[in-house]
Amino acid sequence: MRHGHAALSATAVLVALTLTGCSLFNSDPPRDPDTGELLEPTELNVFDLQVGDCLDEFAEGTDVSTVQAVPCSHPHSDEVYLATQMEDGAFPGAEEAGEFAEQACAAGFAEFVGIPWEESELDFGFFNPTEASWTDGDREVLCTITDPQAKITGTLAGVNR
Repeated sequence: MRHGHAALSATAVLVALTLTGCSLFNSDPPRDPDTGELLEPTELNVFDLQVGDCLDEFAEGTDVSTVQAVPCSHPHSDEVYLATQMEDGAFPGAEEAGEFAEQACAAGFAEFVGIPWEESELDFGFFNPTEASWTDGDREVLCTITDPQAKITGTLAGVNR
């Protein structure tokens, strides 16, 4: 998967994630049986992320296969707010995959936050398929929301800002 981030200037910066077969992460972390929220900080493979997961900071511009996920009640940098699928077929290309992700995340932003992204002080990022992950069947785009000014505690759902 590839991680991109939509800057307030609407420019996407794409950062490759190198996926490895290492099992240094928790693919079955303890979750609340009712809400699905993580119960403790854990390192997750990017393919194991779910809507509602909260992530601690990860360095843009570095190759990663895992991210540090935390309960949303802990301070965090990002929250996964949307998952969507790209259509099957040939890999559309890195730029096109990033554009699809950016459009999907911007379109879903208002429903999650309560106001359109262009009017918000918040920002979004995304994980989207790379050519290599596409070959392995990856079609998922995950959208993350962040507050560029501060760490988040809790969810940003419905904050209208």
